[in-house]
Amino acid sequence: RLKSATLINKKITEIVKSTPVFVLGDFNFIPESDAYIEILNYGLNDAKLITKNKPYGPNGTFNRFNYKVLPKYRIDYIYVSKRIEILKYGVLTDSYELKFPSDHLPVLVTAKFKKKQ
Repeated sequence: RLKSATLINKKITEIVKSTPVFVLGDFNFIPESDAYIEILNYGLNDAKLITKNKPYGPNGTFNRFNYKVLPKYRIDYIYVSKRIEILKYGVLTDSYELKFPSDHLPVLVTAKFKKKQ
């Protein structure tokens, strides 16, 4: 996982340079992991940590399709570069007939681009 995080950082540097960037998905690591720290050390921000409003929903994003248990592990992330401001962050817990459509809860943000200085 650490090698994957390093590769993500390398590819961002190669491809986008100073363009604002969103990197999101199921990373299969927790915030205390070396891979998570590697991504933040590159200069990306965890959207949950920089949101202007209080984060909505549970901390965890992986539910194993278990409706009765609050998700414990956060392994799904939205990372953004410095030129993106996060206004709202949420982990959605919608279900249908007490069933989740996925074993991961969706993570949603409201974001805006900062003016280039």
